[in-house]
Amino acid sequence: MTNRPVLLSVIFLATVPGPVLAQAAAESPPLQAAGDRPVDIRHLRLELDVDLQARRIAGTATLDLVVLRPLSTIRLDAVNHQLTAVRGRRGKDKPSGLEFENTGREILVHLPARAAAGAKWQLAIDYSVTNPATGLHFFGPTPKTPKQPLMVWSHGEPISNRYWFPSQDHPAERQSSEIIATVPAGMECLSNGKLVSRKKADGGKRTRFHWKQEKSHVSYLTTLVVGRFEVTRERWRGRPVLYYVPPDQAADTARTFGRTVEMLDFFSDTFGIEYPWEKYAQVVVEQFTAGGMENTSATTLYRGVMHDERAMLDSTPDRLIAHELGHQWWGDLVTCRNWSHLWLNEGFATYSEVLWYEHKLGRDEADYLLYSKSRSGRSGGALTRPIVDRRYPSPRSMFDSRAYPKAGWVLHMLRHRVGDDAFLRALKRYGTVYAYQVAETGDLRRTFERLLGHSLERFFFDWTERPGHPVVTVSSRYDADAKQVRVEVTQDQKGEPFAFPLTVSFAVSGGSEPVRLDLSVTEKRQVAFVPVSSRPTLVRVDPEHSLLAEVKEKKARGWWVAQLKSAPRVPERLRAVAHFAASRNAADRKLLVETVSNDKFYGVRVAAAAALGRVADDLSRPALLAALEQDNPHVRSAAATALGAFGKNDAVADVLEAAWSEGDRSYKVEAAVLKSLARIRKPPLKMLEDALGRDSHREVIRQAALTALARRKEPRAIEILLEWTGADRPRRCRMAAIAGLGQRVTRVATPEEETGKVVKRLTGLLQAPGPRIRAVALQAMRRLGGSAKAAEDVVASLAEHDPEGRVRVAAQAALKAMQTEKTASAELDRLRGELESLRKRNRDLADRLKKLEAK
Repeated sequence: MTNRPVLLSVIFLATVPGPVLAQAAAESPPLQAAGDRPVDIRHLRLELDVDLQARRIAGTATLDLVVLRPLSTIRLDAVNHQLTAVRGRRGKDKPSGLEFENTGREILVHLPARAAAGAKWQLAIDYSVTNPATGLHFFGPTPKTPKQPLMVWSHGEPISNRYWFPSQDHPAERQSSEIIATVPAGMECLSNGKLVSRKKADGGKRTRFHWKQEKSHVSYLTTLVVGRFEVTRERWRGRPVLYYVPPDQAADTARTFGRTVEMLDFFSDTFGIEYPWEKYAQVVVEQFTAGGMENTSATTLYRGVMHDERAMLDSTPDRLIAHELGHQWWGDLVTCRNWSHLWLNEGFATYSEVLWYEHKLGRDEADYLLYSKSRSGRSGGALTRPIVDRRYPSPRSMFDSRAYPKAGWVLHMLRHRVGDDAFLRALKRYGTVYAYQVAETGDLRRTFERLLGHSLERFFFDWTERPGHPVVTVSSRYDADAKQVRVEVTQDQKGEPFAFPLTVSFAVSGGSEPVRLDLSVTEKRQVAFVPVSSRPTLVRVDPEHSLLAEVKEKKARGWWVAQLKSAPRVPERLRAVAHFAASRNAADRKLLVETVSNDKFYGVRVAAAAALGRVADDLSRPALLAALEQDNPHVRSAAATALGAFGKNDAVADVLEAAWSEGDRSYKVEAAVLKSLARIRKPPLKMLEDALGRDSHREVIRQAALTALARRKEPRAIEILLEWTGADRPRRCRMAAIAGLGQRVTRVATPEEETGKVVKRLTGLLQAPGPRIRAVALQAMRRLGGSAKAAEDVVASLAEHDPEGRVRVAAQAALKAMQTEKTASAELDRLRGELESLRKRNRDLADRLKKLEAK
């Protein structure tokens, strides 16, 4: 049996009963709100023995707390802790043993008598945790991964620290903290706050580190990292600045982190609040589950942040570093009160990236970053859910395009609404008033309103309380007789209009200053007339790039040409590229050809190259081949990618083969060349296998080779992909190979035996310790649909019980795909049965008719 053709799969999906889909769509996530705080935890002290070999921590958690309302039982979040004793004391009394219950999800500590509001208690909990499902991640050499370093790191956001210490694990609870960790000698240990002491223990066999965080922070920001690192030290205004880097990447430390001290100056001065913590450390760990995590005073980062000299041609670590450093103010100093207001953390950190780019790299780079964030901020969850959403299945589901790019854009629009100086004054006030506290969206709004006198109710309603964004069409037409421009603005999105300011600027020959139209757009359709001395030479809509919207324009071609060639801001020229990219006119394609060669900013040339690739004609080809020789690696990469759209073109394939043989200083260019070559000409398997031997930043070359293998029909391709899913391979390569298996089986007619091997391997990967591996395996199963039904029970279990929200979501999607195809198959079987029944009846009728005719 071979895999079903794609067309048949489409037919199956078309036969899914409508009520089933309607019922699924109608289900609404639960309403979420901040939980109660019956006690206020003032201080958390963890004294831990860390056994990396056994993947175990053991020790005592001591919590100092104040009772906020009368109670007899104190509940703490604690998942799968092994408890040996709980002691408590009220005020200065002597500690005594307390009764407790351990449910596996919570610890219920029963006080000897009902405690009054204001009573002070200290609880000491002796416990251990072994190989927790999440929250605390252990690594070390195994028979399959002999080179994996011995290490442990924590990752608490959103609600995972409960897996390794007892707490009130939600963002409304702040406390100071300290960790005293005893670890093997030769290991480094990093946690929040100041290093109080570092002492030998057990006769020098171990080391005891004492870290203390004097100022309050929320539970999910508590961190513990233990491993072997090269530590580089700097100072900033008398405070330590530390970089903990794996020894094999130590040579890249200065290149990667060399601008951190400058960032500390910049953000302290810009926000008007000096960096608030005792130190700033950045630690690079093994197989981190995110890009970075802003643990208070001690950011954790993934290995991909490290840049060698070639990698710096393709990207900068500054964006991630600025994001996590910005969080030290926005997310750590001031924290969202609950996950509905997550944007107060992530949106501010996202906008910190923009502020740094603007300061360090200039307006063009900041605009280019904002343009990218505008596109992503108008996609995904931002289309259907508001930024402040109180209905969500789990906290993890809030971490999407709303909390990051859209939220960053909300701050950008707010800045333009009130002005630069006022914006920064209000940010300083907000950060000062709510320092070491939690906040909600209304707190930010009221801070701005009280300080600046603006009414921002409509602004916050439009941008944080409703989904979507404006879809704006601006039509401009010059009337020579009246010497005026008619401007019509329509909002084409469904529902009520948004309210926003919109500027349209007109450059006029002989005029020293442009004519400016400032509209307050509040209706679905508005018209304005702008007097001008002569026909404008350039019409600019939203020239300051200050509106998050899908902007369409209707105007004369000459104005579009002028925008492409002479508009001063990058986003304007990018919109002009998009306009001409939609045209099939040869003259318009010639404009794009000129742009690939001539625009002063590489990002516009990249967009023009991508547009020419979508056309892939004789006019585009020489321009793209020439772009392969440009100095900027981003343009070379875009040109190589675009050339992959030229089908089986020998001339293009020859150039790409030569480019691959010659190599490129840029890793991303080499990866793009290989991917495109695989699309145009089937390269020898040996070429792809050789590519799997090439090191590159973030494994882009090996990933390209694995993606290319997913297009191959040879059985050997599946064998290689299966090999590269192994635990001994780099994680990014494993993920690419897993995704490639899903693509290979659905693209190419695959024997049942080979499909079975793929499903078996994917099923095994569902037990992998890394959540990203489990998630990508589930995505591959979703692609396979009914072909992966043998794994249905395992997938169903993950959908219900996996500790990681992202994995549960992926499992639910895979399960739905399997069940949808099963339902569709059953419906097709029913229809086939009915058809066979009709055929039998027809045969019976024909037989009876023959018998009658014979008489």
